[in-house]
Amino acid sequence: MKKHLFLLFLLVFPIVSVGQDMINLHKNIIKAKEPAFDAEFEGALYLASNFILQNHHLIGSKEYKAAERIVNYWKSREVWYKIPFNSKFHESLKNDPNLVFISEVSFSNYILNQKINQNRFLKCTSEKNKKEIKEVQLEAAKMVLKYCIDNKITLPAETQKYVEAYKTNKLEKVFFKK
Repeated sequence: MKKHLFLLFLLVFPIVSVGQDMINLHKNIIKAKEPAFDAEFEGALYLASNFILQNHHLIGSKEYKAAERIVNYWKSREVWYKIPFNSKFHESLKNDPNLVFISEVSFSNYILNQKINQNRFLKCTSEKNKKEIKEVQLEAAKMVLKYCIDNKITLPAETQKYVEAYKTNKLEKVFFKK
């Protein structure tokens, strides 16, 4: 019996602790009247975006809502967050606000992952950086598709060709087809 309780503790504690972190991180943003987007808040945004992408089953929970608030807060404040959504894939999602949000979360998650884990900051704020913009758009699309497939989310009909291309590892070819 003790083994089962210990196993249950090991499975539940990480979800609860990370979720509580989301709430605490959101409170820290609120306490700081005009917070600068420094390493602490950058890490908070990265954690929040990961939490959203990995915990679809917690939609509606306090923790999930805190993660959404963190993403929405920085989305409206940070310049690099204004990534051009001008790909046909992202246009195909525009009728579903939830998918648009997941797409935005995927963009920030990929950029922050590259900055934090690969030590490269992708500047997608101008048309001069077309290669980086395409990279971020493609990688964010892969994250959205994986999220939707894993969580059995129905995508719009015009997005189905991307699902098939993703499943057959031909997404890049379909994604940048003119």
